[in-house]
Amino acid sequence: MRGIALLLVLLLSGCGKSFDKRYSDIETEVKKDANNIDQDLHEEERETDK
Repeated sequence: MRGIALLLVLLLSGCGKSFDKRYSDIETEVKKDANNIDQDLHEEERETDK
C-alpha cells in the first residue's frame, strides 16, 4: 500500500511540473503576442500621424 501511495505522489508531482512548464510556455507566447500587438498599434499610430 505504501508503494502505491508513493507512486501516486511521484506521478502527481510530475504532473505539476508539466503543468507549470506548459503554463510558463503559454505565458511566454501571450507576452510575445502582446508585444507584437503593441508594436503594430504604434506603427499604425505613426502612419496616421503623418
